[in-house]
Amino acid sequence: RSVDLPHSLRVMTLHHLADAIVGPTDQSWRLRSACRGMDPERFFPSPGGDNFDTKAICLTCPVRLECLDHAIVHNEPGIWGGTSHSERRTLRRARRSVA
Repeated sequence: RSVDLPHSLRVMTLHHLADAIVGPTDQSWRLRSACRGMDPERFFPSPGGDNFDTKAICLTCPVRLECLDHAIVHNEPGIWGGTSHSERRTLRRARRSVA
């Protein structure tokens, strides 16, 4: 039987699974993030939804680059480092073509 969890809980479960497989990573940067304490659902907009306000939060964030790098490496869904999943897909392709 499938359990319907909110998206933010599914993502948190994926993080725990990743830690179990590859070991925990240093994510102390999250403690300094501009989004710390905000509703995580805000960073997982519905497809085609407006995410400009959410991305604006990232523009002021002191750990935007760490967040973006984490999302690229871990193929995270949602808004991370001021970018959407599809924008990060483009960045991953660019990284591979340069390497």
